Amino acid sequence: MEVLNSYWVGDDGRYHYYEVILVDSSHPAILNDPTINWIADPANKRRVLRGKTSSGQKGRGMQYKGKGAEKVRPSIRAHLSRGK
Repeated sequence: MEVLNSYWVGDDGRYHYYEVILVDSSHPAILNDPTINWIADPANKRRVLRGKTSSGQKGRGMQYKGKGAEKVRPSIRAHLSRGK
């Protein structure tokens, strides 16, 4: 199973909740579908560990481009919390 995408659902005082969409990359229906079979490519394995989902990109500060984005990368929590 590979993570296709993940997104924030909600939180309470203690936990943050995300919904995760998983895809079986070896299933014949996925392999035959031209819109989603890119996930079976070896270059797209372990996307979630590389921060390629929408929540991972948000955590890496990749929503913003250009002026003003200098202070959000690599992330606010990285580099000893010296961002912003």
